[in-house]
Amino acid sequence: MLDNKATQLTSNHKGLLEYWANLYFQIHVLGSPTATIEAKKRDLNLFINFFQASLGSEIIDLWTPSITKAFQGYL
Repeated sequence: MLDNKATQLTSNHKGLLEYWANLYFQIHVLGSPTATIEAKKRDLNLFINFFQASLGSEIIDLWTPSITKAFQGYL
């Protein structure tokens, strides 16, 4: 799950969705207004949970356009 601290995930985790979500969060979200940080954190965690529940995995290579569409429908 995402938090406001630097990720503890290492390069060994580069194949996992959570690694990339944390990297995005640190680069593009931290430093934004508090409400933006909380909204992005909530949305990213929702997607990570949906991805894991749908695929039974967090391997980023399993991400397809159909997963994105299914998530949009889920929202």
